Amino acid sequence: MGSRITLKDLQAYEAKVSAGLVGQYKGAAIHTAGPLTAGPSLLLALEELATAGAGAEPDARYFEKIAEALHKSYRHRLQVLGEGQLTDSNTTHICVADSEGNVVSHTQTIMSAFGSRIMLPESGVLMNNGMMWFDPRPGGPNSVVGGRHPLCNMSPTLVVRDDSVTALGACGGRKIFPAVFQLISLLEDFGLSVDDAVHHPRIDVSGTEMVTIMDSMPEAVIAVLQDRFPETRVRVNGVSP
Repeated sequence: MGSRITLKDLQAYEAKVSAGLVGQYKGAAIHTAGPLTAGPSLLLALEELATAGAGAEPDARYFEKIAEALHKSYRHRLQVLGEGQLTDSNTTHICVADSEGNVVSHTQTIMSAFGSRIMLPESGVLMNNGMMWFDPRPGGPNSVVGGRHPLCNMSPTLVVRDDSVTALGACGGRKIFPAVFQLISLLEDFGLSVDDAVHHPRIDVSGTEMVTIMDSMPEAVIAVLQDRFPETRVRVNGVSP
């Protein structure tokens, strides 16, 4: 069928090394990924929640505010930054710390299962199918253009408070930054341990009007969210990562 992408476009393409972004939330420094990731969307959601106020406990009103912040952040993401992929099934995230206090939050992906399903014979490395990150519609900020880098969903993050560093991140496509967003809030707003925050019930709002609710959420909270938002669903592990 041919393509508008030429060999010259491919030869001129260069990987970019960009500085990370730094935001503030409740006195903690939030270090996250830079442009063309979900880092900007994560910081916008935190800004919205800081303005609204998390409240005294993670109750129904709290999760209403979480959903509202995610709706606003995702509208900005898809309209201004571009549109990412709907699924991301071959992403890995690792958090590593050593005895000298070095901490790394690292996300890597080849996009779909086995990526493009093309392996480089010399190295055995699988090539990704990251072209799916582009918006197929022309004329947008994330449309396919030779030399352009696509918008992706990764949001490796370090939360720094005084001498304490917490590394966060996830795999899961569009669900990544909503999960990281809620983990930061549960840690900073309510003082949960990392283990308790990871296992706490969450919701997901990732680009549509749908609010997906983890089935372990208290029934009273589920009822309020179902009454507040026209499109909701309760799923078993449906908001993972």
